[in-house]
Parts: sequence; C-alpha cells; structure tokens
Amino acid sequence: MKLTRQKISFSNLWLYGLVGLGALFILLYSVSSGFYHQRLAYQAWVMACQEEEFQNRVWAHRVNSIGKAKEAAGIYRGIEIDVWLTASYHFDVNHSRGESVGLSLAALLTELDEPHRLSYWLDFKNLTRTNLPASITRLQILCKRFGIAKQSVIVESKSHELLRYFSKRGFRTSYYLPTSLLSVVRQKGIGDLSAMEENRLKQLENTIRTGRFDYVSTGSGYQPALEEVIDVKKEILLWTTELKQHSFFDRRKIRSILSQDSRVKVLLTKFSSKFDR
Repeated sequence: MKLTRQKISFSNLWLYGLVGLGALFILLYSVSSGFYHQRLAYQAWVMACQEEEFQNRVWAHRVNSIGKAKEAAGIYRGIEIDVWLTASYHFDVNHSRGESVGLSLAALLTELDEPHRLSYWLDFKNLTRTNLPASITRLQILCKRFGIAKQSVIVESKSHELLRYFSKRGFRTSYYLPTSLLSVVRQKGIGDLSAMEENRLKQLENTIRTGRFDYVSTGSGYQPALEEVIDVKKEILLWTTELKQHSFFDRRKIRSILSQDSRVKVLLTKFSSKFDR
C-alpha cells in the first residue's frame, strides 16, 4: 500500500507540474500579447501627435500580410505593398517570387475596414509590356471595387518606359532607380567613375529628365549619391529598413531626411509586426 501511495503521489506531482506549466504559459502569453497591443497603441498615439505633414509623408514599409496591413492602417496614412501579376491576372502580395503564400491584393484590401482612407505604394515587381494591359485593368477594377482614388495609388517599377500608361489612367507613378549604379557612385564618388559608368549615369539623367513618371524612388542611403550626381526635377520617394517613426531618436533622423530635401514626398519607415513576411 505504501508503494501504491508513493506512485500516486508521483503521478499527482507530474500532473500538477503539467498544469502549472500550462498556467505559466498562458500567463506569459497574456502578458506578451498585452505588451504587444500596448506597443501598437503607443505607435498610433505617437503618430497622431505628429504634425499633418509628417503623417502624410511617413508611411509603413513592406506591408505584405493581412495582419500587418490591419495594424498599419491604425497607425499610418499610407502603406507599401509588394505585388506580382500572376498568370491568372491577379496581384499576388509577395516580396520575392518564390515566397508566395497565395495572398492576393484583393483579399488584403477586403480585410481592411476602410481601404479607401489609405494611400498605397505598390512595388510592382514584374511589370512587362506583355502584362501591362491586364495590370492596368486589374488595378482599375480594384480601385473601383474598394472606392480607392487613383491619385492615392503610386505604381513603382524599374520598367520606367511603361509607367506613362498608368499615368494616363490617373495613377501616380515612380521609377525605381537602379541601385547598382547608385552603389558605385556612392562608393567611388563622381570623379572616379569609369567611362562606362559615366555613360550609364548620363543615360539615367536623361531618363529622369524626360521620363513620364511622377517620382523617382530609392533607398534613403542612396539619397546623398543621388543629390551629388543628378539634378532631379521630380519629387522623390525613399525608404529605410532601419528607422522607426515611434522611436524618439529615429524620429529625429526621419525629420532630418525630410527637411534636407523638400522634394521627398514619402519616406517608408520600418514597421515591425508579428505578421511580418
């Protein structure tokens, strides 16, 4: 009987231990979840305290999931989304072609409470002459369906010669500048470029000067190199993968970027979410 009681005692201890671990997990999860939602609320409060110009020019970077879009919609006035046009003529929300989860832009917009209140920067990854007509048609359908003004949508692409067709339909457009060339300029400086690099630079200057698009876009780290070599007459879109709008010290840097050049229309800032992808 003593042995039986001892076995029951050990069994009860094991059961109590499992219950205790479960309770601890629930407690830690609740606390963690509470902190997470408090952080989102704090970010929304910080943004709401900023002046109108700041709120209009600082958007959320890489919002490629429904959860992140819903969170960003409560903080920012504009969001950036990466899209690919599929063979079935739907916009797939995805930064890299091989990482698709089957999320369409339509499905993402459907989950937002008021999609018409946001502005959108669409990084169009695979715009070509072949899919151009379907792309324009699909984007027009989405804008009409969700009540989104075309002027609230920026279509960004490396295929600068095709952007004018979106401009004709009333969308805003931006030429994604070649980072390979800007990297060389930043590294070498204007005086040490090779003849081939100088020729590429002249071609880029001509494209920016004559191109029928509203903006040029690049990473904020390339802005000094851009200013050094090109007298850009168009407005500029920038992004940063480091600076966060709710950080006091980062916000000072953000303001510095915005104030240094009045041509900067939008700066995408880092927005961390548990729904990142």
